[in-house]
Amino acid sequence: MRLPPKSAVRTLLTGLAALGLSAAGATADVEYTVVDLGTLGGTNSEATGINDRSQVVGWAKDANGRTQAFLWEHGTLTGLGFLTNRWSNSIATAINNQGEITGYSSITSTNAHAFICMSNIMTDIGTLGGAESWGRAINENHDIAGWSQLISNYPSSTDRKSYCWRSNQMIYIPTYIATHFGEAYGVNENGLVCGETATYFANTAIPWGYIWQDKNTNGIYEEGEMAILGSLGVSFTASSGSGARGMNDMGQVVGWSYLTNNSIWHAFLVTASNGQWYVTTSNFWGNTTNVLMRDLGALESPAQKSYASAINNQSWIVGDSSTASGTNHAFLWRDGVMTDLNDLIPPSSGWLLTGATNINNHGEIVGTGRYLGQTRAYLLTKSG
Repeated sequence: MRLPPKSAVRTLLTGLAALGLSAAGATADVEYTVVDLGTLGGTNSEATGINDRSQVVGWAKDANGRTQAFLWEHGTLTGLGFLTNRWSNSIATAINNQGEITGYSSITSTNAHAFICMSNIMTDIGTLGGAESWGRAINENHDIAGWSQLISNYPSSTDRKSYCWRSNQMIYIPTYIATHFGEAYGVNENGLVCGETATYFANTAIPWGYIWQDKNTNGIYEEGEMAILGSLGVSFTASSGSGARGMNDMGQVVGWSYLTNNSIWHAFLVTASNGQWYVTTSNFWGNTTNVLMRDLGALESPAQKSYASAINNQSWIVGDSSTASGTNHAFLWRDGVMTDLNDLIPPSSGWLLTGATNINNHGEIVGTGRYLGQTRAYLLTKSG
């Protein structure tokens, strides 16, 4: 894929600030160096997680064509193996500062199980009783958030249910409507979990971002422990909805939400107020707008789509945004400004950064891009 030319000057859109949107400044200085994380002998790789020790996890194709979870540190990419050698596919999704990793690995030709990997030893953490589970996030207390199936005879994606794996057991986090899907995507150091739950509109399942916390620490889900996040839009329709994708230790949540026109979605930031993550001027069923939800905008115009993946403790947010060229670009949002990460790397790098998946507390960023025509995992480190 040919790298699109960089604009020396960005056009600032009239009225953008009034809409809660922002664009990169007229010029951007090079701030980052791009590190190609390589592969395990195959062609492609993707980075999904990074900790404050600059250890990176993700997946890469190996010489046998298998998708294998990896750990990258100090310039070396190491395959983490598989839960079972008969079914050789695995993906790492997150790593904490102790080097503990979660993700999922195939156990049959059709199903995978969530794992925790410590000292390069991968351990199956099981399911909620069904055939499959995935791990998506891990904190310093070894809590893992993800999704699992409840029953083994219904291997459908709509049977996904959120869980938090804590003290070696899975806590089931029911969906808002018990008969449909739920997924957990993040867990912070205080044990708060974020993800997606579901409601119905005209027999259509609508996803909604949520926050869950075990308020009385009894290890079970109870009514009142889940908070729906609402949306950037104003009406509850079959085209409304939102999803939470990451959170920091202060409980700030990021993700995506449909807008009022129900045709595009934008990245959002929710900062809790007085212990509440959802504040509305009406009831949820009449007006889903969350007044605490901030629209982060998009890179080129409000008509483009954007999606936030992660936030660090400095409230720096990463994700990706569509562009007029038809190609997604990775972004960094900080201090109210969304910047194309391709403008913060050397223009002759040969990279097109298409997505940013995670950021640590030092501002180092990981994600996926195109390099010399191939999909490759990258690490952005501070220049100088």
